[in-house]
Amino acid sequence: SGTAASTQSSTEVYHVASNAWVSGPAMASGRFDHEAVLLNSGKVLIVGGINNTTYLGTLDEFTPSNHSGTIAAKAAMGTNRRDFQAVQLTSAQSG
Repeated sequence: SGTAASTQSSTEVYHVASNAWVSGPAMASGRFDHEAVLLNSGKVLIVGGINNTTYLGTLDEFTPSNHSGTIAAKAAMGTNRRDFQAVQLTSAQSG
């Protein structure tokens, strides 16, 4: 049951000062059922998901800037995933 989802490669960035959403950079691949994790650096990892037919293991790293930011592809996970949970680990936990 539920409604069919469709992939999105577009992003939107919220600007606190203007209380408005603006178009951001496109992700390398369209996806849904993915996770996003805010890192201490202020960057955001966009992880996994599905592209309508295939589970994804890809990671995109969003780097914010004054206007919208940039997205760069990063090394893929060893296992493709969708509809999962991702958390940021402290440096002591990630070693």
